[in-house]
Amino acid sequence: SGASHIRKLLKSSDADLQLGFATFLLYKFGSWVEVTVDTWLPCKSDADRALIFAQNAKEPNELWVSLLEKAYAKLHGSYLAIEAGRVGNVLSDLTGAPHTDVAWRQGGGGLGSGTLDIDETWTRLMAADAARYPTAAGMPAVRSRDMEAELGLVEEHAYTVLRAIELDGGALRLVQLRNPWGRGEWRGEWSDG
Repeated sequence: SGASHIRKLLKSSDADLQLGFATFLLYKFGSWVEVTVDTWLPCKSDADRALIFAQNAKEPNELWVSLLEKAYAKLHGSYLAIEAGRVGNVLSDLTGAPHTDVAWRQGGGGLGSGTLDIDETWTRLMAADAARYPTAAGMPAVRSRDMEAELGLVEEHAYTVLRAIELDGGALRLVQLRNPWGRGEWRGEWSDG
């Protein structure tokens, strides 16, 4: 499960955390590397002193997300170095597994006119889902349309693919995504709200 994998990444004991440091095991350039960080986390200077970077929106007192992000930033040199990038690289760094990118190259006619083979991509997505591979999706910049208003997808943003299913004998294909920001929801057809 995801929780057991995170526990494998966190090499520190509860005693280490109480002493003020956490050590994570991350994969970089073909080998596992231990990265140790202190448990001080950057916060806003306003009255609520909220965390600046990653946090669990549903469990604000759960800090493993923030500490893992801090270790990941240290591995790459800074928080700025991990601000944007390719989600496949992150999955490889966290799992040690190789990743595959499937790019949708946009043509001149806007979103939907790219060179992506929809059926081949769907077959690959279903196979990844069946094998329980960690899967993610990203939304490219589409300046000519308001994709957030139309589809509920934020441009230049990554999403976790929770599952892919077919209904009506394959006539209807659905992909369930998780927005890691925890804010902004698709409210159109097939939304969960």
